[in-house]
Amino acid sequence: MLPSLHSIEKITQTDSSSEILKNSSFIENSIFSLDTSYTLTGLKNNGWGLGFSYEHLLTDFWSIKGKFSHMTVWPVDYDVIITTVGIGLDSYLYPFNKKLNWLYLGFGISTDFINYISSKEESSDTIINLFPQIGWKQNIKNYVLIDFFYGYRITISNNNLPDYAKDLKKNNNEFGIRFKLNLKKIFNPKT
Repeated sequence: MLPSLHSIEKITQTDSSSEILKNSSFIENSIFSLDTSYTLTGLKNNGWGLGFSYEHLLTDFWSIKGKFSHMTVWPVDYDVIITTVGIGLDSYLYPFNKKLNWLYLGFGISTDFINYISSKEESSDTIINLFPQIGWKQNIKNYVLIDFFYGYRITISNNNLPDYAKDLKKNNNEFGIRFKLNLKKIFNPKT
């Protein structure tokens, strides 16, 4: 059976709009990101840190994101070395089907393993968080993706961190702006 003229126009419009979206955005099916918040927290606490994440689109409106982080700090007023390793998995729903752009609703789970090493003893803590969130990703001229977000962190583990590690735990309410740069476009504008 042959499709009607209306069906052919609809297919053509859908194909051309997805082609426009594909050609207008450096964000297609995945985003690799470095998370500088761990670096800043590490520097603030006399140490260093590094975090990265990878988000991949599974369907037109659903993605998953894996996260990994590591920090080592030497608090100034304490005889202790703190090492953290964090892993997380988030899932996002993009209701407007604009790939990894525009409005999203998300839910994540993360675990932070914290080790304390001092001249007297070694100990550790584990923090497990649930993190529902909402946000908006906006592509600007194919050079930068701006991500406005708000989330609420729910800690499901029962840990009372020592005073020297309190700065390493994130607040329950988390909001902000993330910037994702298209390094390929910045360093080679003709692409």
